[in-house]
Amino acid sequence: MCLDQIKKSQYTSRIWCIFEVFVACQRSIPTTVILPELEVGAIETLEDLTKQCRVDAEKAEASVQADADAIKERIQKEHQSFEYVNKTVEQALWCEVIKFLEQSQQEPEIEQSTET
Repeated sequence: MCLDQIKKSQYTSRIWCIFEVFVACQRSIPTTVILPELEVGAIETLEDLTKQCRVDAEKAEASVQADADAIKERIQKEHQSFEYVNKTVEQALWCEVIKFLEQSQQEPEIEQSTET
């Protein structure tokens, strides 16, 4: 998951991106997140994390409307609502953003210890 930014990310508004993460989760395929360095401080609380990683597959778009319609139809057919997909992707995002933030906090410590 390559997020352009954590707040109002385009990634979480694109149905293909949401669906790809959902399928990866369903198939136990590992995912990871990449964020611009300047976004590291954007998440300060758990509330920030849950708010910024919110997903709404029903409102998500695609550059080709037929793709959006087909994916949404498949989600509705297989899961009867978008809620399961939204929650699955949100949880994957939470985990990956937390890992990213933890790693970002450890890197300065590593750099500092190698400088001394």
